[in-house]
Amino acid sequence: MKNKLNKSDFRKEIFSNNNRVRKKFNKAFHSEIVRFLDAVFRAYKAYICIHEKCKKDKRRLYFAAFLFNALNNLVSSFHLLISGYVVSSGNLMRHFMESSAMAILLSNKDLDYFERFQQEGNKFPVHKAVEYVSKNVDKLKINPTSWHNFIETGRFYNLSSHASAFALANMFHFSGKGIMVIGADFDSGKLIPYRKEIGGRISAANCLENIIVGIEKGDV
Repeated sequence: MKNKLNKSDFRKEIFSNNNRVRKKFNKAFHSEIVRFLDAVFRAYKAYICIHEKCKKDKRRLYFAAFLFNALNNLVSSFHLLISGYVVSSGNLMRHFMESSAMAILLSNKDLDYFERFQQEGNKFPVHKAVEYVSKNVDKLKINPTSWHNFIETGRFYNLSSHASAFALANMFHFSGKGIMVIGADFDSGKLIPYRKEIGGRISAANCLENIIVGIEKGDV
């Protein structure tokens, strides 16, 4: 960021298409981006198998909607990440986690979460969905180790939902001394954390595929 900005600088950022930033991400992480595309498309194909069987099954319609929301959250998060909006991207990963957990809860006929969600609507504490799954790992027949890894990933993204030290660090351009960032950015001084962020979303796409396949088999 320059020492002083004028109104046109803000307008330029607001209307920017961020192609310059995305090109830099693609050059630095092309193979990882391809891996993400492959993984998220596999998750989508698994989702289609559930979507095609919805018809008039209300429970299936609801948990399929949450699965699609999780997929959309993940794709949007990746888009924001390689567009240079790391913190905003991380915030959407919390939505991804919650949507995935809600799909698991609503798909189970032995628990009452589907009935509760229908009755409570927007008052249902979706922010506790991951916690609810954790409390019912055995009943949901979820591999405890896999679920533990899933929620550990989610804890990291909490840093993107608050004005944390992590969020503040993203305002500074590490490869340029004294530079602060308004809007999108690619910082060659952050290649290691960028790679970690991208890897986390590849893992999330693989996990979503497993969740969808597990729900379809009735053995999440």
